[in-house]
Parts: sequence; C-alpha cells; structure tokens
Amino acid sequence: MSNRSSYRKIPHITQKINRQDFRDWLNQASASARMLTSILAWLIGLAYLLVGAFFWREWMAQYDLKIQAFWMLPVFAAGPALLGFAALFNRIVGNWPRCPTCGKKIHALLPTLASKRCPHCHALILEDTRELSPGYLLPLTMEESLEKKPGYTLSVDTEFLRKVRIILVTPPLMIALFLAFGLNHDMELELMMAAIVQIMGIAIIGMVGLPSLISISWMTHVCRFLQLIPKEQFIYCPECGCIPSASIARRTGCCSECGAKLLELANEPDTPDMLDWHAVKRYETGKSRSAIIAAVLYPVFLLGSLLKCWRLLWTLGAIYAITIWQDFRLKKLARIPKKCPHCSRQLAQSAIRSLLNYGRCPRCNHKLVRDGDAER
Repeated sequence: MSNRSSYRKIPHITQKINRQDFRDWLNQASASARMLTSILAWLIGLAYLLVGAFFWREWMAQYDLKIQAFWMLPVFAAGPALLGFAALFNRIVGNWPRCPTCGKKIHALLPTLASKRCPHCHALILEDTRELSPGYLLPLTMEESLEKKPGYTLSVDTEFLRKVRIILVTPPLMIALFLAFGLNHDMELELMMAAIVQIMGIAIIGMVGLPSLISISWMTHVCRFLQLIPKEQFIYCPECGCIPSASIARRTGCCSECGAKLLELANEPDTPDMLDWHAVKRYETGKSRSAIIAAVLYPVFLLGSLLKCWRLLWTLGAIYAITIWQDFRLKKLARIPKKCPHCSRQLAQSAIRSLLNYGRCPRCNHKLVRDGDAER
C-alpha cells in the first residue's frame, strides 16, 4: 500500500491510520500468512500419509515394540510443532501494520478495528470519520431473553462460522479414515501405528489445510436455508453485510468485521475511580508469564522428585513463590475489583482480557477502564 511507509513511530505524537487502509493491510498480511500455513499443512499432512502408507512398517521392523512406541512421540509432536514455528515466523517477519505510537506489530483486526485502539499501548490509532450506520438491531442477552423482552436471540455470527469450519471438515474425515482402516482390538500393533501416522496427516490437513477453502458466504446461505440464521436484514451490518459479534457491538458500538459505527454508546468520561489500563496490562502480562514459568518448572519438578534432589525442589519452590507474590503485587497495584461496581457481576480472570480490549463490563456495559487520552 502506497502510504504504509508513512506510518512510523514518532515520539510524543500519535498519528492515526485510516480505518480502511488498516483493514486492507491487515487482511492482506493475514491472507498471506494463512496461505503459507495452509500450504505447509498440506505438505506435512501428505508427508504423514506417505510415510504411514509406504515406509513406516519397513523403518520400524528393525526395532522392538517399546522403541516403536517411543517413535510415536515425535510423530505426534512434529507436525504441530512445525505449524507453530511457521505461525511464529509469520508473526515476526510478516508485513503486519505497526502502531504509530509504540511501533509494535498488530496481528489481528480485533480489538483494534472495533475499539480504534492499539492492543499494546491503548493509544487511539485509527481514524474513522463515518457517521452512524442505521439498520442494525442488537440481539437480546440471555438475561433479557429470560425476562421475555421483545426482540430476537442469535448465537451465530461471522466469526463463529469461521471457527465452525473445522467441525464441518475434520470429524467426517477422521470417521471415514477409521472406517477405511477398520481399526479394532484384533489389529496388530505395527499396523495400528502406521494407521495412526496416516490419521495424523489427515487431521493436520483437515484442521488447517481444508477449512480456509470453505466460503463464509456459502456457509451463511446454508445457515439461512436451514433457518439457523434469520433472514431479516437487521442482524447484518449495513456496510459490510456480515453478522457482527453482538458482544463486541454492545461494548464498542462498532461492527466486529468492518468497524462501522452501528450503535450510539453513552459518553462516560474518565474518572479517578476507574482502572488504569497500563496497570491492568502489566497484571495480565504477569499472569501469562507465570503460566509459562509454571509450564517450564513442572517437568523439572517431576525430574527432581524422581531423583530426590531436595535442593533443586526447594529452588523451584522459591522461584514459583516469587512468581505468585509478583502476581499478587501487580493485581494489588491494578486495583482490579472482584465485582463490577455497577452490576455486581463477578469479574473472573477471563474478564481481564475483555477489560483490556474494550474497557467495559461484559454484562452491564459500563465503562470501567480509563481511556487516558487526556494524559497523553
């Protein structure tokens, strides 16, 4: 895109990126990453199929059953590991848009397209001068439907259809493969291992390679034909024609697919009682770091227990205790309440990410996090 080179990090100045330019840029980068991942998934899956069908039994004939069973571990890990490294490589070297304030790459449309803010520094970075697009009607929440308020309920949106494509492809392929192999308790172990290798190949192709080939518009037409989605136009975004995420539209007033302004939200100014976004971000980052540390320490802890190395166990315990104390300190500094002060809903750990993305209570939609624009 011609104006991408102009988006640079300038200290103390928050440039804004045109909303459509940002969307087109990120969609292009995402399409390239999906294409590379899909091609790699097909190559890995075909390699599994070929090895399982023609080479596995010959290679494993020289080993006893214990060694053959050991070789199944890299079989289960190799394909997902290669796909994970490919995804990480795409995130690092891909041509993704950068925040003009902090300079970090943005790898997903949400929450930025709906909130207009950077997910890394919370700066307002998207420029969108469009007026309200009338015609969209929010579906009822679960509480509203139980109260039998007038309206409609809808649990399907465009993002849900993207995710459900895996369910449409993978289970039928796996069932067909099991029927083709005729796996049963009388099957020899060598044959079963070769079949498992081929099943892994089909699973990788079915979960990563095939779903992206299914058109979302085709799935929408099928759901409308089966009356899973109403045909009324008020469930669709007036600008892009997609089905927006109701929860995101309720918290931001914008379409989750194109960022169009669908609803008018109450203007709630920042107050000192609201949470500081950066403090909440530090706490959330600390929790993620603690989970990684725990995952690394756990196998070392098991090894130390088997070897009865008490000094190592005490060291691991001290490291984990420091991690827990750090999380507690960051949560205290962030002042995250247990309940929303407006609706008294419990703010579970899963609600922290929602607060960072949209700054509002997931239930009552009241603003809980300061935007901090006046402080910049």
